[in-house]
Amino acid sequence: RRVILEDINLQNLTRKGKHKRGLNRSLLDSCLGEIRQKLEYKSAAVHKLDKFYPSSKLCNVCGHKNQLLKLSDRQWSCIICTTQHDRDINAAKNILNKWLEDNPIYIFWRGVVRPRIIQAPPAYLWWDSLLVRGNPVEARSFQ
Repeated sequence: RRVILEDINLQNLTRKGKHKRGLNRSLLDSCLGEIRQKLEYKSAAVHKLDKFYPSSKLCNVCGHKNQLLKLSDRQWSCIICTTQHDRDINAAKNILNKWLEDNPIYIFWRGVVRPRIIQAPPAYLWWDSLLVRGNPVEARSFQ
C-alpha cells in the first residue's frame, strides 16, 4: 500500500497572527504531525510531494493552472475545459497524478485508458490494492 502526502511544514502553518487563532488551534488539535508519523511507521511506502507543487490550482483534466484561485474558493470551474472542481478532491487527484508521472512502472501497469475497477489475474495476488486516480483496483483471482 502506498500513501502520498504533501510535504507541508505544520509549524509554519500555525505561527503568526491572532486573526487566525481558531484555525491554528484546530490545526494543532487535529494532530496532523502524529498522523504523518504513524503513517510513515506503519505504511509500506510513504511518498512526499514537494510543498510548492500547485496541487489545488491545477485542473486535473486539462492541466490548466488557475492563478486567480484564492484560499477561500472551495469550488472552481476551469476556464479551458469547463470542468467543475472541488478544491480538496482536485488536489488529491493532482497529487496522485503527479506521483503516477514520477513512477512510470505504475503508469505502464495501469495503461493510458480511463481508470476503472478491474480484476487482476492470479499472478498479481500479492498486490492487495492500489488507488488509481481515485478508483480502487482490487487484486483478486478470477473465479
